[in-house]
Amino acid sequence: MAGRASHQSLACLAELAATVAHMAQLARERRWQALPALDAHCGSLVDQLRALGGDGLSAADRAQVQALAERIQSHQQELARLLRPQFLHLARRMAESQHAS
Repeated sequence: MAGRASHQSLACLAELAATVAHMAQLARERRWQALPALDAHCGSLVDQLRALGGDGLSAADRAQVQALAERIQSHQQELARLLRPQFLHLARRMAESQHAS
């Protein structure tokens, strides 16, 4: 990958890691209303990463990508753990509402 494209990919991946970490923080604080916009932003960043591609990364760049990917995965797992009870609660309330009508 050319230097500029490599720099763009790493910057985009770093922004994705920071955004997912921020989402995890917001979930820990139970600030659910902020998550949908950040999730959409993550989708946009993933689209940018796909467009940039990842061929020709140097060894140092690959190591940085690996570290960022591990951070993202860790925060995604935390998000799933924090959001799962919220989804289950919502599903129960919806089922109760349907039975009540």
